[in-house]
Amino acid sequence: MKKIMWAWSLGVVFLLFSGCSGMKFGSRMQYALDTSAQLNQSQPAPEMDIPVPYHGADFLRFFDERHLLVGSVTFDVAGTPEYGPIILYDLQTRTEKWRIPRDAHYAARHQLLAFNPQIILRSVSQGKVVHTAYAPDSGRRLWLHQTDDKSIRTYRLSSSMTMTDLYILSDGVLKDIDLRTGAVKWETGPLTLETKASRPKLIALENILFLVSGDKISAYGLQDGRLAWDRPNPLGAETRVLSGADGIF
Repeated sequence: MKKIMWAWSLGVVFLLFSGCSGMKFGSRMQYALDTSAQLNQSQPAPEMDIPVPYHGADFLRFFDERHLLVGSVTFDVAGTPEYGPIILYDLQTRTEKWRIPRDAHYAARHQLLAFNPQIILRSVSQGKVVHTAYAPDSGRRLWLHQTDDKSIRTYRLSSSMTMTDLYILSDGVLKDIDLRTGAVKWETGPLTLETKASRPKLIALENILFLVSGDKISAYGLQDGRLAWDRPNPLGAETRVLSGADGIF
């Protein structure tokens, strides 16, 4: 209950700001602050309070009963967001354990993909997609992989729902990145792709990786990236491709 109340207080300004899109930019921030204060008056007093030097958060994630991961965000007078560091708090001592800097540009997009066994952050900014892994105990950067934002990407989860692999198709080359180490497990190509009709799609299932490109569907082994087979797509390039436990349709 303690950590839920504190997380709610920390995130309410950001959530309120997001919902004020119909107002003038100059009044958004003050409106969010005033409304947050009014809402707080009607809520039970928090059992724990940690002063922070930022306005809100773009994500809040509990590591365990003791630790909370926060993506800090501040706003200028026009309501434009600036992304601050990712901070891990120790809720028992009410102190920061570590912080990780990130691209502060308002047009950047950050997404927390995983936090066990590693923190994996995906950031998209200025035409680049960057995947970075950090050690949860120290915030130390373990590896970084950068690619063009026009690349095609998909992820593979283990049976325990742990993210294990990142598959990237860029400049006609298909790669498998091990998300535990950042190493390239295999790559294959250059591939001949049909991109005029529609954007290629990657779909990872338990034992096989599908590439749908134009009028063709290709299947690759997950362990070595070897082409298992390719077939014409009988329904054409504009077909919406869905995946299931036993394949794609």
